[in-house]
Amino acid sequence: MRILVMGAGGVGGYFGAKLACAGNEVGFIARGNHLSAIRNRGLKVICGGTVISVRPAFASDTPSDFGMADIVLFCVKTFDAFDAAKAIRPNIDTSTGVIPLLNGIGHMQVLERAIDKAIIRRCS
Repeated sequence: MRILVMGAGGVGGYFGAKLACAGNEVGFIARGNHLSAIRNRGLKVICGGTVISVRPAFASDTPSDFGMADIVLFCVKTFDAFDAAKAIRPNIDTSTGVIPLLNGIGHMQVLERAIDKAIIRRCS
């Protein structure tokens, strides 16, 4: 499965690393020093005494470089949500699952405004 992690911080890094270890093709979107570290040394997550290390084949600050994704984990800060949602638009279509993992409210409305309300389906 092709999975794009938009925001490879604590939440995105953890779930992305677990999914990569399970054999999925996972791309990580990060910025600045964090992106450089992932590219140079891989991603290391320490959780409850367990260490997860992955060397992703793809790490970038440009989501469109990854191509179409089966799933996008949307793990950005609320203040970056609108721009981040616009940036992942080339990675999704009606068969792509977008899973928001944000701490806050209003992110579904942001995704609907930035992408296309017809594509974003809510689970009830």
